[in-house]
Amino acid sequence: MGKLNDGGPAFPGMKHKNEAYLDTGMSLRDWFAGQALISRLQEEHNHGSWINLAMDCYGIADTMLAEREKQ
Repeated sequence: MGKLNDGGPAFPGMKHKNEAYLDTGMSLRDWFAGQALISRLQEEHNHGSWINLAMDCYGIADTMLAEREKQ
């Protein structure tokens, strides 16, 4: 299995105060999954379990990254 496409850093180029390095923060995949989670939690249906909800959100993120690669 190849390296997972995480989309790279979500917020590249952010510098910490008085630090000489760049902090890449979370991956774009994690950002997309977090945004999907916000949307899913606002829905009124039962998600089954937190594991299922997390898998669903990362599935959405992976689909978004795949579509982004097509561009």
